[in-house]
Amino acid sequence: MRITELLCEQGVALHFQAAGKAQAVDELVELMDRLGVLADKAADKAQILAREEEGTTGIGEGVAIPHAKVCSNG
Repeated sequence: MRITELLCEQGVALHFQAAGKAQAVDELVELMDRLGVLADKAADKAQILAREEEGTTGIGEGVAIPHAKVCSNG
């Protein structure tokens, strides 16, 4: 899957106010699941959380792009 397949209007959560990192990741995993781009929701979420442990994906100014390298069937 190419990043351009994920960067669509439906895959961006604007004006979302998370109470913390865990809630933000939960919401974005749900968003990607609704788009049908996750092969294994639980495993993909675990990979994202593991990636966040290595270093934050926050950009600043309230912007972040949580991500992880995952294998998919597609």
